[in-house]
Amino acid sequence: MRYNMMKTVVMVRLLSHCSMLLLALLTSTQALAGIQDDALRVVWKDLRPTVDKTVVKDYRNGAIAKDVFDSYMEGYSRTIVTDYDNRLVKIPGYLVPLNMREDMTATQFLLVPTAGACVHVPPPSPNQIVYIEYEKGMTYEETAMYPYWVYGKLTSTMKTSEYSDAMYSMKAELVTDYITW
Repeated sequence: MRYNMMKTVVMVRLLSHCSMLLLALLTSTQALAGIQDDALRVVWKDLRPTVDKTVVKDYRNGAIAKDVFDSYMEGYSRTIVTDYDNRLVKIPGYLVPLNMREDMTATQFLLVPTAGACVHVPPPSPNQIVYIEYEKGMTYEETAMYPYWVYGKLTSTMKTSEYSDAMYSMKAELVTDYITW
């Protein structure tokens, strides 16, 4: 009889632990689904300011010198758009790993609009790069040449890396495959 009572107590405790794990899993899944539903969709052009068409027109017509235009474009490439500052967003792009460890995983990345940007070709403009911190981390194989949606709070905080400056930063809460449907 004592054996059956102990067996029952063990089973009740086991079921209790399983219930708590299931509840935690469901809560976590619901939170991630909430992030996906609540995030504002941002595309790369949203992170660039509006071009001063007069400057471009004047340059094309020879009214301003190339060095003046180049200076304007340098400033333009570092100008941030604050419309999304401290907002939960999702943004598509390619992840360039920064802090590759021996096990070939990284938790810091640059999110860029095109594959291979920053590594094989000149980097995009700094206002077209988002510095990402993703605690879960990803392997090199996961990031190599695959696009993702990255979800998190976007901030206009400049970060510098070995590849380029990034005018935006994000602590990613979720990274999912880039699927457009």
